[in-house]
Amino acid sequence: MKTFSLNKIIAIFALLFFIGGGKTLAETTATLQASSTDPSLGKPEFAYTINNVNVLDGPTIDYGYWNVNLYSVVNSPANAASFAFYAVAGKSNTYYIYNYSAKKWVTYDLATSYNNNMKGFLKLSDTKTEGCYFEITSCTNDTHSGYQMRPYASDGTIDEDCYLNYNGGNGANVSLTVGLWKDPGSQDKGACWILKKVDLGVNSIQTSTNEAKPEHVFTMRNANNSYVNSNLYCATSTSDYAQFAFYEVSGKTSAYYIYNYSAKKWLKYTTSATYTKGQDFVFNGEKSERSEFYITDAAKDGVSGVQIQPYNAAGNAANNYLNFYKGGDQNTNNTIGNYTTDGNNDAGSLWVFTEVEIANNNAVITNKTMSEGSVVSTLLENHTGDGTKILKETAIDWTKQKVIAEIDISTCGTGTEDLFSIGNKITEFYENNIHMYKTTGGITAYLVGNPVSGGATAFGPVSFDGNILRVELSSEKGFVVNDRVIFSKDIINQYSEQKYSKQFFSLSSIQVGSGENNQNSKAKYNFIRVVTNDYQTATVTSSNTLDEVAVNTFNAQNDVDVQLKRTLSPEYWNTFCVPFTISEDVIAEKFGAGTQVCTFGSMNGNVMNFAHSTNIEAGKPYIVKPTKEVVNPSFTGVNIEAVAAKQVGANGYFMQGIYSVKTDLTTDGTNLFLGDGNKFYKPSGTTTAKMKGMRAYFIVPQGTNLAALRANIDGATTAIDELTTVVEQPIDNRIYNLQGQFVGTSFEGLHGVYVQNGKKVLVK
Repeated sequence: MKTFSLNKIIAIFALLFFIGGGKTLAETTATLQASSTDPSLGKPEFAYTINNVNVLDGPTIDYGYWNVNLYSVVNSPANAASFAFYAVAGKSNTYYIYNYSAKKWVTYDLATSYNNNMKGFLKLSDTKTEGCYFEITSCTNDTHSGYQMRPYASDGTIDEDCYLNYNGGNGANVSLTVGLWKDPGSQDKGACWILKKVDLGVNSIQTSTNEAKPEHVFTMRNANNSYVNSNLYCATSTSDYAQFAFYEVSGKTSAYYIYNYSAKKWLKYTTSATYTKGQDFVFNGEKSERSEFYITDAAKDGVSGVQIQPYNAAGNAANNYLNFYKGGDQNTNNTIGNYTTDGNNDAGSLWVFTEVEIANNNAVITNKTMSEGSVVSTLLENHTGDGTKILKETAIDWTKQKVIAEIDISTCGTGTEDLFSIGNKITEFYENNIHMYKTTGGITAYLVGNPVSGGATAFGPVSFDGNILRVELSSEKGFVVNDRVIFSKDIINQYSEQKYSKQFFSLSSIQVGSGENNQNSKAKYNFIRVVTNDYQTATVTSSNTLDEVAVNTFNAQNDVDVQLKRTLSPEYWNTFCVPFTISEDVIAEKFGAGTQVCTFGSMNGNVMNFAHSTNIEAGKPYIVKPTKEVVNPSFTGVNIEAVAAKQVGANGYFMQGIYSVKTDLTTDGTNLFLGDGNKFYKPSGTTTAKMKGMRAYFIVPQGTNLAALRANIDGATTAIDELTTVVEQPIDNRIYNLQGQFVGTSFEGLHGVYVQNGKKVLVK
């Protein structure tokens, strides 16, 4: 039996201590390399975490990392910040320190000398402070190799006994910045700093700092060439590609916010402990609710890009990766999903970002139009042609009604098909009809047998975008397909009367369908309807326009371009209200030099007093008298505020701004509006009336003597004229001016007083 001496046993236990649990390991710093790229222009070339090798509870290393605030985070490298070093010209071993995670410079209060026993010495600054740099030299403490750091004084000297140190221990500095202590790193482990090199993120994207207008934007596609659109669906055309920007998450390496610049929204997901692979994982959301993504480099089959992981509820990158789950073609109406295979092994999880020029900085405004008019009859609905004739007969009054249709040509064959015919006898070509065909060359159309052989009575062949054709035929617009006038109303009437001695729009009974010369259709007919002339379905679109006849909704947006769809007349005062501020010089530019702007100031008896203003505040209602006619003005670089339109006034008399069309203006005399001749008008109607948006109306108490009410504008008072006023367009569309001249069937573009159905109508 072999025996051991006591000294050998002690030596063995000592060895076991150093190689077992509770051990002290040697920390060796990475070599400090200075960066040269100005951090305002791009990423530093080299970045590091910084920690000391202080000890706690005997030999256990208590790693005190610098966090984003320069506080100590004990044994938490995940919360460590990243720092870069910039050499000072003419001074050896001297560097500025940049906190890359906070996007700030590490600085301090310059003095001729420093207290070598203090906490909270370091500070952060948005700008680099001249002279606030550090001598950084190598040091060794026990088995550790690191750096020791001393600040320079204001006279360019260095105090011999002032070293950066979490004074009092790392645990005493969890809410204090790095301090100073008298001993160097060779004597005090709290002053021996270890640098660990970190990766500042993916190489294929550049981050932005300006959230109002990012410095860099990218298209986004996976390695299967499935691009992302603004809805986060798989894009179906190049014009649909959205633009995205990236913003670093403070204090986290490789963590980013993703901004959908095209939609002016942040990418979000619902945080969970675990995630189930599938579609519709991410969605567009508000800035305050945005989500973080862990983004790292990846490559597969010669394609280099990144893989994008969500964080789970515990704050760790989940083992899930953004992916058009099941393929891009299955996600044209689904947002990006997630999958459990990374970008190195699945092309759908490998994302490629290509930097592009920033698109116009248009505001994003949702416009919801109101449904109008009514359906008189539905002639065909949800019908797919089978190659046989379709013929429907109906009575129609073209002065009040029109025909609309929606046709899907994706089910058509390869030959010529009669898609849509309408008129006196649609099975015959040489009749008082209009025929539209799908041919191998595109869409063609012919009017009343094409009497001029390819001139004004023939159209096409022309290709339209997509497979949906939206057809409208009316005595006001003529024959229109996808908002393009194929045959004007004048051309239709001219050639129908010339050829058949009867104007097309005098036909009181018509046929509608398909089947001229047995060229029958296989298209899908979503509907063919007879509707009133004012008919329109409620639609929701996105644009940069505030539309006076729509319900406009929007988020707060900075430095964006906005278009107004409304006019202002120099002949009278116009009420006005928009969700962004307009300065004095822009008022002069857009509305004309000398434009007057006033808002409701006070009530004096029965007189409303209006006060002059030099600018227009967001959300506040005004009356404006421009010096020129203003038609659909545009504004660039404005800040849209997500504030409700404001109400000003007192004592029961108020001026209320509106951004959108208002459908519930009361007609009992408590709601008034300012109109032609600088007069107040009471809306007419049974209970409520309609008013266009970007305007203001007045609220007065019930029972107010309207005849006595006055407005004081520029010292002149005006009385209420109870002219019968219809804000909403009536059913009978024939409109006359005060000279008795017919001016059309729509109020669009008209301003002033007109006559309709024997009544005077004020159009603002």
